[in-house]
Amino acid sequence: MAASKAGRPPSQGAITGTDDFRGPFDKESEHARKSNAILLVAAQAFVHAGFHHTSLQDIANRLGISKPTLAYYVGSKEEILFKCQHTALEHLKLNIRDGRDATGTGLEQLSEFILHLAEWTGSDFARCLVRCQWDLQDEEALNHLATERHLIDAALQKTIERGLKDGSIREVHAPLVSAAILGSLNWIATWFDQTRSKRTARDVGVAFLDLFLSGLKAPVRPKKGVKAQLGVVPKAGGKAS
Repeated sequence: MAASKAGRPPSQGAITGTDDFRGPFDKESEHARKSNAILLVAAQAFVHAGFHHTSLQDIANRLGISKPTLAYYVGSKEEILFKCQHTALEHLKLNIRDGRDATGTGLEQLSEFILHLAEWTGSDFARCLVRCQWDLQDEEALNHLATERHLIDAALQKTIERGLKDGSIREVHAPLVSAAILGSLNWIATWFDQTRSKRTARDVGVAFLDLFLSGLKAPVRPKKGVKAQLGVVPKAGGKAS
């Protein structure tokens, strides 16, 4: 299974599942549209029942199509899993900035990064990536996904280092902080289910962000010469005690 076959990531918000198999014929977009519909429905099935307990026939039944038609559009079950996981990482990369054109302090940029990451964990593709991460066996596909994960980790570390440089983040070990952020936020995908919660993935992200900021924000240093802020009371004669 070649990783290069993944193509462009489908937009989850634009996919309507079985409705994509009932639209008008369009030679230019039909194949991509139907492939995207399959990926979303497959991701939902893998999250619900697990990769090994979901068959191609199960996915076909959810879509209301035949198994041969399913195979024509997306190939084997493992290919579908890889494309779902690749799509998850592509969505994340499209929704975060590595800071090259970002404004604000490093801490502010990190805050935005964390919120984007938290919102991403609530998507079906992200949940499929996290919950089925050990089910993919193809070495080429695994190496491709590992490279994609490394790029995201590198972007996060770069953002943390920017905060260290501008003083908005206290002295910390950037790789360790990045691992803590990615580990805790990725775990959201294992227990959060938007259909059963009054909270959104962003709400969860805001709560997590508050915890991270409490530990990462650099202490405010008083300006030189402002002795009153330090509780320094001048003695008689004008000299401070």
